[in-house]
Amino acid sequence: MGIYKLVKPFFCIGLLVVIGLQNSCTEKKTATIDYNSLSEEEKRKPENALASMEIADDLQLQLFASEPMLTNPTNMAIDARGRIWVCEGSNYRAFANPDISYDNKGDRILILEDTDNDGIADTSKVFYQGKDVNSALGIAVLGKKIIVSVSPNVFVFTDENGDDVPDSKEVLFSGIEGVDHDHGVHAFIFGPDGRL
Repeated sequence: MGIYKLVKPFFCIGLLVVIGLQNSCTEKKTATIDYNSLSEEEKRKPENALASMEIADDLQLQLFASEPMLTNPTNMAIDARGRIWVCEGSNYRAFANPDISYDNKGDRILILEDTDNDGIADTSKVFYQGKDVNSALGIAVLGKKIIVSVSPNVFVFTDENGDDVPDSKEVLFSGIEGVDHDHGVHAFIFGPDGRL
């Protein structure tokens, strides 16, 4: 079976999720806030997160998730069930930032879900946490396989039984190094040719 035949259902489901989210948000109103009048502290509050964004008149913007549900998201992917998988980068370049709140357990890979279809995440589940995924900058969810990019490695987590707990983790490839090597690899996506 060609990769295109495998990818087509995921693409269609992703498109339906986007259309569904658009339709579920049609009656929401965005509060008008003068972003420039906010203090630096107020600008960083979740309730003001959208105030600095400008969008076309025929579009609507709604916050799906914010702190404390997730912290410093670096990349996300949508699975076949419409859930949002997020890599956190809470420990990103901790050596260069003395003010960072380093987590000794390591960064997390989260699964966010909107279970009541209001366009806002209401559950957050930790799929994996560890120092080996500190500052992961890419994620792709392909059925039971979850590809996570965190230089110098690209990991493949496998969830054989669908319980949202990895049953195995293997290195797909390694060796991405150099100055600012952490930006050497990001998310995997399917191209127009259906290849990863």
